Amino acid sequence: MALNAEGVIGEAQAVGVRLWHEAGRVRYQGPKAALTSMLPALVACRNEVAEVLRREAQSEAFEERAAIMEYDGGMTRANAEVAARLLLKLSEGTA
Repeated sequence: MALNAEGVIGEAQAVGVRLWHEAGRVRYQGPKAALTSMLPALVACRNEVAEVLRREAQSEAFEERAAIMEYDGGMTRANAEVAARLLLKLSEGTA
């Protein structure tokens, strides 16, 4: 079994395990047998997996907010991206 974050995430998806980042933790859902086989690899590199999943979630949130502001709000893409970055920073408390 792969012991890097991307490998573990890919293997999890291949066996039907859904992974996501929530409140600073890795959450998972899937078939019991698959979860049992994946758990040692997840534990071995949980911090790295959490970071990859956090970045993916942040990227998805950025793209969604920017698209909404561009298409529904009538903003230019450049302005929508600036506003989306600011909103994400505010929601993280880092602005």
